[in-house]
Amino acid sequence: MKTAALTRADLRTIDLFDDLDDGELDRWVAAARELHAEAGDVLAEEGMPPPGLLLLLEGSAQTLLVEHGRAEPAGRQHAPTWMGAIAVLTGESMIVRMQADAPCRIAVVEPADFRRLVFAQPAVPQRVMQQMRPVMSRASPASPSTGSAWRPSGRWPPALRTS
Repeated sequence: MKTAALTRADLRTIDLFDDLDDGELDRWVAAARELHAEAGDVLAEEGMPPPGLLLLLEGSAQTLLVEHGRAEPAGRQHAPTWMGAIAVLTGESMIVRMQADAPCRIAVVEPADFRRLVFAQPAVPQRVMQQMRPVMSRASPASPSTGSAWRPSGRWPPALRTS
C-alpha cells in the first residue's frame, strides 16, 4: 500500500462526519493518512488489533470470517463508508478480516487519534452507535422482557464514558 494526500472534501463524503462543521472535520483530516490498496490487500486482520478507523473513500472491501485458516465471505463494504470503529473504541482485536476486493483509496485514523477526536466531538460516537444498533439487534438474542435485542439507555457504553 502507498500513501498520498487527503482533503476535507474526501472526508465530507463519509456519513460518520455529517454533523461536523468544517473546523471539526479539519481535525480529522489532520489526523488521517491516506493509503491506496490493491485487490487482495488485507486492510485489517482478524484476531489482530485494528490499524485504526478505516475510511473507505473509493473502492470496495470484503468482510471475511476466518476460522481454522479458512476465510468465508460475510459482507461487502462499498465506498464511501467507515470500518473498525467499535474495535478501536473497545480496544478489542478485529473479529473479521477486511480485505480490498478492488483497488481502494482509504484514510486511516490511528487508534489514539480516533479516541481523542471521538471524545472531543460527541456527534461522531453518536453516529457510530446509531449505525451499530441494527447490527447489534441482528447479532444479539432478543430480551424476553422487551422482545428487543438492544435498547439504547441514553448512556454511553463503558468504553465511551469519560467519567
